[in-house]
Amino acid sequence: MTIYKFLSKFNWFHWIGYRTWKRFHVLKMRYLEPGYYDADEILIHATFQTLCNFIEKEKPEEIIDWESDLEHKRIWNEMTTLYNWWTKDRFQRDSQNPILQSNVCAPEMEFVPLPGEEEYSTMKFIYKTPEDKEKWEGACKEADEWEQRCEQEDTDNLIRLIKIRKHMWT
Repeated sequence: MTIYKFLSKFNWFHWIGYRTWKRFHVLKMRYLEPGYYDADEILIHATFQTLCNFIEKEKPEEIIDWESDLEHKRIWNEMTTLYNWWTKDRFQRDSQNPILQSNVCAPEMEFVPLPGEEEYSTMKFIYKTPEDKEKWEGACKEADEWEQRCEQEDTDNLIRLIKIRKHMWT
């Protein structure tokens, strides 16, 4: 095949379009601020951003008859439930973090050099009262349990989304 035949079959319009204004392969993460994120956080944001794009841009409720049978009805209910959880509920749960409650006072921190190590230090908490120490340590334990529940909820909903992914087309 000569270069002329190759170039005549090559669609320059699509080549340029998919690299400029038709960037369907690029996900803009609505809920991630610029910065570094671990892969597990990027993964959940990418999958749920894909769900958001599907519902908001492709508008499947206008194209697909989700009432046609029980399976379609179940899938649409699952999609909208997951969409609502992602766009509303998930990001409001941070206000439930035990560490951020108004009755918990974060202690002051002091960095103490490690003996014999000039470059390294350890963090020491300074509590005003023994009750503050008790409250802080209790809140830290509760926050750890809360975070584990949140991670499990994320995992469960991610699995639910993966199970219905084959229905995300219009």
